[in-house]
Amino acid sequence: MQPSMEGQFAGTLNVSSEDPDKLTTAIAFSGTVQIILANPKTDFDGSGTVDFVDLLVFLDNFGRSTQ
Repeated sequence: MQPSMEGQFAGTLNVSSEDPDKLTTAIAFSGTVQIILANPKTDFDGSGTVDFVDLLVFLDNFGRSTQ
């Protein structure tokens, strides 16, 4: 993500269903993007971002519950 991508965003998510009365539902959303540099202690794969892959690396290294 480039710093120029910071700011407000908005959009619509269209969800399809098998309901004959309402085949599609539109969900409006909005938010703010803020760039936060990754903390080296939490960026387990060294990519410069903290993301889902870091969670997987964390779980592989520190275990996970099967319950």
